[in-house]
Amino acid sequence: ARNGYYVTAYVYCEPKYIDPPTFTVKPKINPSANGLASVSYTLDLAGRQDQSVITWYICDDLKGTNGREVATSRGNQPMMSLPLTSGYVGKYLLVGVEPKHQISDPGPAVTAITPTPITAADVLSPNITVNFRNFDPTTYETYVNGLWTVLGTWTSEQGDNFANGYGVRAASRGAALLYQQDAPMGDMQVDLVMNPEKSEGMGFGSPGSSVDGDQNQKADVYIKYDPRTKNGYALRWWRTTEYTGKCVYQLFKIENGVGSPLNDKQVVSGVFKANTHMTLKIIGNTFSVAASNGVTDETLALEGAVTPNRYGGAGVYWSGSIPRGNSNVYSQFAISYPGAK
Repeated sequence: ARNGYYVTAYVYCEPKYIDPPTFTVKPKINPSANGLASVSYTLDLAGRQDQSVITWYICDDLKGTNGREVATSRGNQPMMSLPLTSGYVGKYLLVGVEPKHQISDPGPAVTAITPTPITAADVLSPNITVNFRNFDPTTYETYVNGLWTVLGTWTSEQGDNFANGYGVRAASRGAALLYQQDAPMGDMQVDLVMNPEKSEGMGFGSPGSSVDGDQNQKADVYIKYDPRTKNGYALRWWRTTEYTGKCVYQLFKIENGVGSPLNDKQVVSGVFKANTHMTLKIIGNTFSVAASNGVTDETLALEGAVTPNRYGGAGVYWSGSIPRGNSNVYSQFAISYPGAK
């Protein structure tokens, strides 16, 4: 320009999209091995990258009756294998492959189904590790052994700071992700990673309290919990009016859906920041929590005595506010049972 200013424009070019690749060998689900089901197929890719969208379902019979989506591909990475859980036992696995490469849209799905149901012998461990890249956040309000109950609204989110690059965001007040485990379990551990959108340590859009109810801003992580009957234990935390960048944390017992403090021990901490790593353990009659984050040296430590139960379920609950900038993304959730076979 005459005044000496310059403007730089950047132009992004991509090739014209072409037809999706075609199958030269149609999808087939291979026999389960090492606790995984896997699918194989061959595409005429002409040297291009396979970016097929693969979606896994469980269903009641060879016709695909009562199919429920349990996992799907995201980020142009085909989900070639599926970890098996106790929720799949007695069910047929169905997979749909939508063929795609980097310069095509996905083509129509071609499906395959297992000839026989999944057996208990196919599931090698009761432990669960969720890869949120593949998690289906669709609302599912039924409690089924070995499966997730999804209450409220959740959205799949992508981000460089998330474990595996993906997480799920609470998008409604009172949203919950609950894992049902009906088999009797002893000692238990839950590991999770969270990224609150309020990054200064207060976590929530406004102060709350420990009082039950979806409209009171707080969060729970459940352990040794039975979602169906709403009994077990939890770590509960909420924003406080006394500190600008901290939350109050306390251990709770949940009975028939009603929470009460496990003891009078409360910890005020600013640990709830980007990449908050949290571990909950119930070993014998001791309930302990430890947490840290990826940006400061702030930590959390709590411990209390519990009455052991045989529950093996777990989950998270969010009743904080949910406009962008106020909610929380969970990017890792792992459940393990030390000593269980």
